[in-house]
Amino acid sequence: MSLDADITTILAKSIGPSAPIFLKQVCMKMKKTPAELTKADMNVLIDLIYEGVKKTLGDETALKIKENLKAMK
Repeated sequence: MSLDADITTILAKSIGPSAPIFLKQVCMKMKKTPAELTKADMNVLIDLIYEGVKKTLGDETALKIKENLKAMK
């Protein structure tokens, strides 16, 4: 599985079918596409995802996603 697919799978467990759209929006902030993500992008990506999820679904959900993404590194 590709990195973006792995990230989408983790996101989908908490945010459902909007996960690919959310990942694409976060990647746009990084001036990348999801397919261009590398392991070197993970720290910035995790922080951006955390902030985005926290605003809409709260800190508990954001922390859960953050921990799951950190486990991928």
